[in-house]
Amino acid sequence: MGTNPETGIVDDSAATRVWPTLAHRDVRDAFGRWRRQGFARTVGIWALVSAAIAVGLIVATGIVATMSSPGDDYDLAGVSRPAEFSDLRFVVTGNLLVLTLHALACVAAYLARRSLPAEAAHYGGFWRQLNSHIGAAAMWFVAAATAFSFVTQARFLGATAATIADHLHTMPAALLAGLSLHAIPELTAVFLPLAAWMVTGVRQRRWNDLLAATFLSSIVAVPVVAVCALVEVYVSPHIVSAIVG
Repeated sequence: MGTNPETGIVDDSAATRVWPTLAHRDVRDAFGRWRRQGFARTVGIWALVSAAIAVGLIVATGIVATMSSPGDDYDLAGVSRPAEFSDLRFVVTGNLLVLTLHALACVAAYLARRSLPAEAAHYGGFWRQLNSHIGAAAMWFVAAATAFSFVTQARFLGATAATIADHLHTMPAALLAGLSLHAIPELTAVFLPLAAWMVTGVRQRRWNDLLAATFLSSIVAVPVVAVCALVEVYVSPHIVSAIVG
């Protein structure tokens, strides 16, 4: 029995076929180690990376906004019209969808670098090579999905910010500054699974911890998303109104 230094896989093929399953054992071991180290330390590192991504997205949004032509109509609950419960539901649903996509990307990385190599250990020749290629393709998919998510959000949010700022007769930078009260923690939360993938998988090479990282980052992110949605719908509009007079 030995450990692959690149994947962190214990070369114990028989153990992967008995209870507890490989995934269950990986999650149990990761949570046990994080509990001993302190969950705050682990999540804190992810949050710092995720916050950097969030700030990067806001900056990219501002750049896109300055390059975009404003649209004819705009809708900002609490400013252009009274906020309603449906606005809160829309924000929560949208952010949870993005969070789910990022969590699935983290799961895909786990399958590619942990589950598939462990399964490939049972085979030889062609089938082992096939599993290897599938794993590499899955990692490219995760990277592409991450880039697509970032670019798509920057383009959409930038175009929206340009329209709202024009109708409120202010600069996009001022608008984004007013919205940052909820935007930075909100984006930090939805990007948390990707940050966990970057820190735990790419940097630390602990691919066997990625499934547990998906669970932990999602558990932390969901209540943050809910609180930020409340702030976005019922608090941030007043801040924006104060900024634009």
